[in-house]
Amino acid sequence: MGPQTKRIALSTTLLLTLSLFAGRLITLAAGQTASTGNVISLPFELISNHVFLRGSVGQSGPLWFVLDTGDKYGIIDLTRARALGLQLQGQVPIGGAGEGVLRGSFVKDASMTLDGLEGAPQKLSFAMPLENLAQVIGHDFDGVLGQDFISQFVVEIDYLSKRVILHDKNKYTYSGPGQAIPITFNFGGHPQATAQILEKGRDPVEGTFVFDIGYGGSLVVNRSFVEKNQLLPPTKKTIPAIAGVGAGGESRALIGRVGGFKLGGFLIDNPVVSFSLDVRGAATMLNVVGAEILKKFKVVLDYGRRTMILEANSQFADPIEFHKSGLFLKTNGGGDHSGFTVMSVFDNSPASEAGIQKGDVLVSINGRPAAEFTLPQINEMLKQETQFVLRFKRSEGFIEVKLKPRRLI
Repeated sequence: MGPQTKRIALSTTLLLTLSLFAGRLITLAAGQTASTGNVISLPFELISNHVFLRGSVGQSGPLWFVLDTGDKYGIIDLTRARALGLQLQGQVPIGGAGEGVLRGSFVKDASMTLDGLEGAPQKLSFAMPLENLAQVIGHDFDGVLGQDFISQFVVEIDYLSKRVILHDKNKYTYSGPGQAIPITFNFGGHPQATAQILEKGRDPVEGTFVFDIGYGGSLVVNRSFVEKNQLLPPTKKTIPAIAGVGAGGESRALIGRVGGFKLGGFLIDNPVVSFSLDVRGAATMLNVVGAEILKKFKVVLDYGRRTMILEANSQFADPIEFHKSGLFLKTNGGGDHSGFTVMSVFDNSPASEAGIQKGDVLVSINGRPAAEFTLPQINEMLKQETQFVLRFKRSEGFIEVKLKPRRLI
């Protein structure tokens, strides 16, 4: 997977989407697909800043696949692959965020089909366990579509209208107000470009950053890059945290901010940065730009021309925030993603000050049963700087606490 939590807000709107295809204006309700000439428009759900597209494998019924520039191949969840009777071969060690390694398998002669793109089945190359990621996100996570899929098209990701628009790569031309960013591809096939970290009182720090729409945060800088460029002076405020959960398990970092991040002609002010502490895994090698920044744009991926086009949208100036409660929950698994257990608590946060502990099971929020909420809904609620009354089950008893989120970074 791409370097970090593949990670956390359920949002399906009823707004009408206006898209210009082949010179004609087409009005689409959310959930519709459209095809005209050399363009196909697919709706997606944005959950934990991840682009979820619906598809199927054979007669499987609806499945959910994440579009991810941080992966190369088509991947399906290992348990799902076995349930569907797919032919699996051998064992493959798979790493990613975190320092661990998962065991996956090759998939032989299998493909998936996206809803709205039935005429173009997509090859599935690997099966790997994705249940842990589904528990952290709180949504079905059946597979991943990476570079092998993206490179077949010019892929336009419109975060505001929640649509992925697929253009014929041989006939595509861009005429909007965006800026073209030249990209190269690293050893893993991930798109990357040069960008700068800005801090007052010093020269810009230039580096190569991977663009990973499957990472829900804003920026990751690896340990050697931080040390080489002295990006963590003693005076910088940071908090230790689980920076994300990926194929290799938990990724740990110091979370802080930098003065700015300059990408092409765009300046992102005061972004949140994960200064990686990992000594193994993807976060030891890569600097990463994630969806918290990329969703400020309409993103056009033109791999054939080695170009990424960024067109700032109405969210561009919105401040980038980090978790305010210090409380990280995960679901207890299962098809309905119900039951919420505390996965982690930040030190010196509202959650730790309220006495919440790892392993506590959330029972209710402001008197309402926790079962009435989804995990993405709870995570969105806990961004609000208002007081919540939370009830947890611990061992054989219950505790009730008051928690008021606040800005930690």
